[in-house]
Amino acid sequence: MLNSAPLSDLLHASDLPKMFEKAIGSAYRFADLVTTLDLDKSSDFISSNLREVDFSYADLRNFNFTGADLTGSYGVQILIDDTTILKNADVRDSCFATYKRERDLFTKNNRARLAYDALKFGDTYEVSSWVHTRLSDESFKNPLLKDISRDAAIILCQKLLTDEIDLTKRTDLFLNLDNIVRSNSEVRELLLGIMARQIENLPVMRKFIKIAARRYSQDPLIGRALNLLSKAENKNLRETLFTNISGTRFFYQNFPTLRSEFLREENLLIRQQILKSAALSLSRSHLSAINMDASLSDVFTSDILDVGDLLDEDIATEIASKISLRDLENARRYDDIRHWREAPAPKTISRDVNTVIRLQEEVMAKADIVRHVFAYEHPTEAEAALERLRSRSRRTWYEKS
Repeated sequence: MLNSAPLSDLLHASDLPKMFEKAIGSAYRFADLVTTLDLDKSSDFISSNLREVDFSYADLRNFNFTGADLTGSYGVQILIDDTTILKNADVRDSCFATYKRERDLFTKNNRARLAYDALKFGDTYEVSSWVHTRLSDESFKNPLLKDISRDAAIILCQKLLTDEIDLTKRTDLFLNLDNIVRSNSEVRELLLGIMARQIENLPVMRKFIKIAARRYSQDPLIGRALNLLSKAENKNLRETLFTNISGTRFFYQNFPTLRSEFLREENLLIRQQILKSAALSLSRSHLSAINMDASLSDVFTSDILDVGDLLDEDIATEIASKISLRDLENARRYDDIRHWREAPAPKTISRDVNTVIRLQEEVMAKADIVRHVFAYEHPTEAEAALERLRSRSRRTWYEKS
């Protein structure tokens, strides 16, 4: 049968490079294409053109990219190690650049590993001082750090950012980020490298998502990488992206796309958790208004309504009814105990359907990222809800003062 013939019988050899370049520009993952085309990772990528390729979720161990053009390549959850050959590869502005610099440094400089260990395990104050002065302090005690070149120090500091280190050291590194990079291009490469290889490191991802979305909002390559995070397989990573990108320049510039991603079914639990957190920060009444069971104890995220369920009169009627039943039960319990204990009457909220909807509006106006979707779809209601929240906050402040 024709479809069982090997690729070499179906295509002329000269057509293979063109076919592969066309394939890597398609929607298929790089790893799937390698398998489908039966390519040899030890030889078929030598001196290859892999510009702006999305390597997401690819295991690139034992791949030979000697002399390959990898400029502008990016992705998330890419697995590379010492078996990934990058000799003479062009990795400028790519997710491989930072890693290649680290590996080249450790290969060429025997003292670099010792210096890195000194940074990682050294005294927090001394290391922070060294980072701040970038080796300019002649009295610095540790000779490994005093004698290392500025370029090597920058590479080590960049690597240190993604390692398990003391929180104070990491904070100092972030505060001095502009001092441990040599150019905007290097910051870009650092961002791409972290998004490619550190997605399980959520504290670091939070910081760099904010930096990327604020400082590189118009950078197309950073934009592609951030958009990839919104589709990441890891739910916690998607939640980290959505909650940290909200309100940044990149978010506003890419709102239609990010809104569409945020409202996908697979992000249901993320939306529910965000709504629950907002409701808890407001009041028990607000939590009741978005809770399917209208219960105020042991409320699970799965009982919280989704964005599309809120502001629906039929659902609000059902919630009002459940709140009414709960209030009646509370009143009955109060009647049972008031003969032996002086107790305040249980607090209730209005069981009016419109009140439930107004409380739902206030939760949506308060909830991170949901508030932007709410304002986009219901601008008048969103502004009114914000004004109610502001008014209540001012009233509370006056009462306390």
